[in-house]
Amino acid sequence: MLKYPEYRAYGWRCTEQVDAIGNDVQDVCEWTYPDTPMTNRLENFFDAYTWECWRSTRILGPIDFPAYCRAMGYVGADRNGDHAYAWSCTGGVGINTQHACALLYETTPVVSRFQNFFDANSWSCRA
Repeated sequence: MLKYPEYRAYGWRCTEQVDAIGNDVQDVCEWTYPDTPMTNRLENFFDAYTWECWRSTRILGPIDFPAYCRAMGYVGADRNGDHAYAWSCTGGVGINTQHACALLYETTPVVSRFQNFFDANSWSCRA
């Protein structure tokens, strides 16, 4: 049985794991879909119920936020913080990371994901 003790996405743990720091959702995806190459994706770090499992066979590479923003007609990208949501196009315009991956790597479907919410540079694209 899973229990969610904290407000954020990294709080999931099995109820028997009293002192556990949280389940690795990648392991949960692989257990749920054992015959399919999977990756996990978090839609919203502040909503624990937005974890997703996506079929993914390869890593395309990192998200180049400045290149994406320039392709969208902005001067570049700004980073305001050290977390995954710190990136924006110059002028405070939000970035759709799924669209960024599709545009930068010219493929669909794509999966944008961060490895660590507390690392603004941990974004990658997968297909």
